[in-house]
Amino acid sequence: MSASFKTIVITGCSTGFGRVAALHLARHGWRVFAAVRKESDRESLSNEAAAHGLAGRLFPMLCDITHAAQVEALGRTVAEAAPALDALLNNAGTAYPGPLELLPLTDLRAQLEVNVVAQLSVTQTFLPRLKAGPGTIINVSSIGGRVSFPITGAYCVSKFALEAMSDALRV
Repeated sequence: MSASFKTIVITGCSTGFGRVAALHLARHGWRVFAAVRKESDRESLSNEAAAHGLAGRLFPMLCDITHAAQVEALGRTVAEAAPALDALLNNAGTAYPGPLELLPLTDLRAQLEVNVVAQLSVTQTFLPRLKAGPGTIINVSSIGGRVSFPITGAYCVSKFALEAMSDALRV
């Protein structure tokens, strides 16, 4: 692969925005390491990439970002293939709906683990590679990181925290 290709790691590529972003960037010449949680999602994305002639640019990787060992393994694999990263797109996330007064604390903890703590874990893992390259970090947030709503309280809490974390990293 030519050194002129830009390289990105994207989390949350099983469906939705992450999957679309991975395919789009690969079509436009990026080398994409696309993290998914399940083998079936890895196979599906790999097949779609192959069908579009992107097999040499899009690399679906198994990684549940809430498991430190999997994040470390992803970091090692990417480090072997890319001395520098142009970007990291922290897209993985989840939402636990319900009013906070009724939400089990285990759900709140899980929400914060996925949408905040694991995002920082991934970022810390790739910071050396990002610092070696242009190093853009993109954290996917939402309007829920600015305005809170009653039924999505836990999600909003996590997105407010992600906004603060992004600001702290930026500064």
